[in-house]
Amino acid sequence: MSCPVCRMPYVPHPTISANPLPVHFPPQGMLTKQQYDYFNTGMGIGTTIMGVIRKLVYFSGNMFGGHKTKAMVISIVWESCGMTVFIAHVACADLLRRAFNCEELNVTNLVTLCQITEVIGACGIGPNAGRLPYVNYNRVGEKIDLSNFWHDHAPGDEGNNYFDWKALGNSKYSWLVNRPDVFPKFPAKVDANRVPSEDFTIGENDAICNKPMDVLHALVPYLPARSYVMLVSTCRQLRYHALTTLQPHARNIVISLVWPLPTRNEYNSAPKDVRAIMVSEDMAVSPVDADWYMYLSRAHRTKGMRVRRWIWNSCQEIKRVYDERLPTSPFVVTKEGGKSKQRKELEKKVSQMFMMYNV
Repeated sequence: MSCPVCRMPYVPHPTISANPLPVHFPPQGMLTKQQYDYFNTGMGIGTTIMGVIRKLVYFSGNMFGGHKTKAMVISIVWESCGMTVFIAHVACADLLRRAFNCEELNVTNLVTLCQITEVIGACGIGPNAGRLPYVNYNRVGEKIDLSNFWHDHAPGDEGNNYFDWKALGNSKYSWLVNRPDVFPKFPAKVDANRVPSEDFTIGENDAICNKPMDVLHALVPYLPARSYVMLVSTCRQLRYHALTTLQPHARNIVISLVWPLPTRNEYNSAPKDVRAIMVSEDMAVSPVDADWYMYLSRAHRTKGMRVRRWIWNSCQEIKRVYDERLPTSPFVVTKEGGKSKQRKELEKKVSQMFMMYNV
C-alpha cells in the first residue's frame, strides 16, 4: 500500500493482520518501533471514509481499519472497483492540509480535500496503485523516483503491490525511513557562548561590513535561506549579527519555508513536554529574539526534516496540479459564488457525513 503524497509504503500491523503477506514487511531491524508505528498509520480522506477524515491502521491484505468507538470497528478496502482510497501517512496528510490551507477541521475545508481526487483524478491501481495522476512525484525537490522499488506480488489481483524495503535500505535513499514528524529542539534563548565578541577587525576592502548596518538589514530580506546562511558565515561580525540583530530575519525565513514548522494538528497533539520545545509562529510561544538561526540550521541538518522537506515539495506539486485543473472542472466556484450540481452534491454529502459521524 502506498501513500498518495510521498509514495512511500505502509507496513502491516504485526499483531492485527489476519493474513499478512511476507513481502509487505521490512527486513528485521530496518525500522525502529517509532518508525514502524509511523509507517503503519495513515489518514483516510474522502466520502468513502466514515466521517470524511479518519486515522486508520494498515492491517495487510488490502485492508485498513480503525475505531469510531471502542465497540465500533471501521474497515476500509484500499484497492477496489478500479481505484485506491486516498490514505496518506499522518504527517503527509497534515502537510497536504497546510498546502491547501485546510488545517481547520470544518465542512468547507473537508469539501476542498475531497475535491482533490475529484479534480485531479482518483488514485491509480496496479503499477500506479495509490498514485495521483498528472503529479510529477519524481520531478520536485530532490527528484526522487521510487517507482523502481514498487512491484506487484500478484498481477491482476487487487491490493497486492509491495515495496522493496531491502533495496531501499541499500540505496542512496535509505534516509527516507526517518520520521518527518520529529522536530529539532527550538532554542528559546541564544547561548551567550555562541555569540562572538564585538571586538571586530574589518578589512579595508570588506564590501559589506564597511557599510552601515542599515544596508545589511535592507539586503537580507532578498536572500534565500542558503544564500543568507552562507553570507552570515563569512566573518565574525556577520555571525554576531546573525545571532543577535538578525534573528527576526532568520524567523522570517523559517516561517516562509513552511515545512520546518509543525502543523496545527502536530502541535496540538504533541505531549505538553514535547510542545514546550517545539517551534511556533506564535511570538508568545517562540519569541522573535530566540535562536531562530540555530533552528534554521538544525532543520536543514536532520534526516527527518530532510524527509519533511521532500514531502512538502510533493504537497506543493499536488496543489499545483489541482490549481491547474480546477478552473475547467465541475467543482470550480465562480466569482459570483455560482456552484455546479456536482459541487452542491459533494457539499451536501460531506456535510451530512461529517455531522453524522462527529456528533
